[in-house]
Amino acid sequence: MGQRLQVARLVDEAVPYQEISRRTGASTATVTRVAHWLHYGEGGYKEVLKRGRK
Repeated sequence: MGQRLQVARLVDEAVPYQEISRRTGASTATVTRVAHWLHYGEGGYKEVLKRGRK
């Protein structure tokens, strides 16, 4: 799974941003950006996460 998708999954699970950064190696800026897209974007991350749960 791509780094940003891992970040999105962890954000969706309400893992703290610092912990997400530590687990994935993504910067906290990237975590924040992905979280913003997850919550306020066009729904692409939510769709991918939903499909991944099936």
